[in-house]
Amino acid sequence: MTSRNELKKSKTQTIKIASAYISIKGAQYLKDTITGLNLDSEEIEDYCSSSFNEQEPSNILKLLSTFSTVYIVHEPFLHSKVYELHTEDSVITYCGSANLTEGGLINNYELMVKNKSNKELLDNFWEDLWQNSFEVDDEVIALYHQYSSVIPSESTQKQVTKINNQLQTIYEQQCIESHYSILDGFYFEVDDPLTSKQKRQ
Repeated sequence: MTSRNELKKSKTQTIKIASAYISIKGAQYLKDTITGLNLDSEEIEDYCSSSFNEQEPSNILKLLSTFSTVYIVHEPFLHSKVYELHTEDSVITYCGSANLTEGGLINNYELMVKNKSNKELLDNFWEDLWQNSFEVDDEVIALYHQYSSVIPSESTQKQVTKINNQLQTIYEQQCIESHYSILDGFYFEVDDPLTSKQKRQ
């Protein structure tokens, strides 16, 4: 995807990221990449799924929160991978398969499609994510720390359920109502080869 030099050259003003999964190395990679851009945390938005990482979620949220505004998408499950850069004169969007992880950014075979436009094409998508997410703060980080430190036992499921209920409460406090707009425009229309063949006959 984009490099630090490209970010500086394009004079990036804001960054929006949606990633189902995030690793500590992915978060650090992002921090290193944006170093020197002089962007405030409000100008970098990270959206991730509620189960974005099971090993060290609280450490990842702490790191991301040092340079960006982080949102947990409560429902439905976030599976998208989108990286959007707003520059002085254009909006550059990368959509595809790469999560904000070491595998997604470095190790795996991934496919990302780049689009450059003079306007934001996914504004409804970002609005949907914002409507159905809650912002990460110290309380959320503490709950994810509990989540990752639960020792397997008979009480594990009860503890996990309690934490999930607390996260649900935070979500409800921050969101007036859940909002799901029609997402038909976010899918490609693919012709069925058999149907197309029958039509030609």
